[in-house]
Amino acid sequence: MALRSAGALACTLGLALPGLAHSGLLDAAPPVFPDGAPAIVVYRMGPVHYESGHVDTVVKCQSIDDRPIQLALEIFDESDARVGEVARATLAPGESISFVTAADAASQRRVVLQGLAPLAHGKARVSATSAKLNCTAYNRIAAGDGSTSQSALELIKKVAR
Repeated sequence: MALRSAGALACTLGLALPGLAHSGLLDAAPPVFPDGAPAIVVYRMGPVHYESGHVDTVVKCQSIDDRPIQLALEIFDESDARVGEVARATLAPGESISFVTAADAASQRRVVLQGLAPLAHGKARVSATSAKLNCTAYNRIAAGDGSTSQSALELIKKVAR
């Protein structure tokens, strides 16, 4: 009985003190799209690394749907708190786009994540209006001599079918 009361007290305190809790990668609702279209979480992945001029994470998604798809990429830190701004794009059928953490990697079919501080071991989440997406991700590492290498993210999990 005492254990049940302690659990009820902890739950009540959690509801009464919302400033102490935050939603993270696994439990936060997907971002809302500007037109109000419902979103689903399609992919979770990590580790995401970002250090300006040294390490950049690239997430590339391709539509395999026969209608346009709105998608959003969120980055979470080691504490599971969202960092930076949500990056958004709309894909036509068959189209692909890359989300990048480094501003110097911007180009016509790349969306740069804004407001991102250096990140040693983060996570990413792709949400969309359709699960008909193929996404891959890698870390691009710059060497002192100007060359770069790539390393696939260790975990890319499709959570919606």
